Amino acid sequence: MKTSKIILISFLSVVSLFLLSFLITVDGKKYEKNIENAEEAFAQIKVIKACQGADVTVSTDKENQISVPHYKDSTYKMPYEIIGDTLVLKPYKQNERSFHYTVSVNAPVKAFIADGGTITSNVMQDSITIINKNKGQFYIHRDCSISYALLLSQDKSRTVISSNGINKIEMQVNNSNVSINKPIQKVKLEATNNARVTMQRVKSINATCDESSEYKVY
Repeated sequence: MKTSKIILISFLSVVSLFLLSFLITVDGKKYEKNIENAEEAFAQIKVIKACQGADVTVSTDKENQISVPHYKDSTYKMPYEIIGDTLVLKPYKQNERSFHYTVSVNAPVKAFIADGGTITSNVMQDSITIINKNKGQFYIHRDCSISYALLLSQDKSRTVISSNGINKIEMQVNNSNVSINKPIQKVKLEATNNARVTMQRVKSINATCDESSEYKVY
């Protein structure tokens, strides 16, 4: 191939990449301008449950509030209901597009249930109880102040713990996966039915593991 053709092809490739990048940037800015947040306060609760398809971050703040993004001038419905002392969170879509949304709470939550949904916890409280099931996803954010966690994990769910403050965790892991990405002082583990658990530097561990399951400390 002649040098002139190679130079021409290279030039056209660079121009095409530039135009594509420009179009993506413009489209992203246009998208951001068409989105705003709607907020709504809710009553005091003790349990937060995320149903299948829900994707939510929960943080500690001054009031109980849910915040959802929506297209300007569009109708929307807040994706939750309160049943007893439980805040039930549902999938949130607009124009067939799924959205991540946020919840703030002003008091410690007794239990989190990821029932097929995805919860990222960034709450500021001493302890946390997690029930993760039905292929749920639960993440403890690195800035979360949790010191102790009780985890019941099953049904091919996935839990990732990245908190800098966590010292002790008790886990019953059945047919699911758990990853602890920070050093931890004390672990009590029961792993069954193809459970997979990985941990980073544990000082004290009490583990029971059946033949189909395994845990690793690295």
